[in-house]
Amino acid sequence: HIGDWGTQFGMILYGYKHFVDEEALEAEPVAELSRLYRLVNQLMEFHETRDEKIPRLQEKLAAQQRIAADLQDAAAAAEPADRKKAGKRA
Repeated sequence: HIGDWGTQFGMILYGYKHFVDEEALEAEPVAELSRLYRLVNQLMEFHETRDEKIPRLQEKLAAQQRIAADLQDAAAAAEPADRKKAGKRA
């Protein structure tokens, strides 16, 4: 059993259909097919990042921003009490 090569060949076919350099393919077919595979792999990684990783990071950022806002609100609420304590010390 040599494994399932369907995805890899599909990536090469997609690259061939959309990005092939005919001259490079004629001169160095293996190198051109390898280039197409790498290019399509980069496209897949880009789409994964855009569709999955960025939204997760945006959710984490929003949560941290809420925490920061809560801390600022708590600090602002504590300021009058701190001013009274400072006035008593003087």
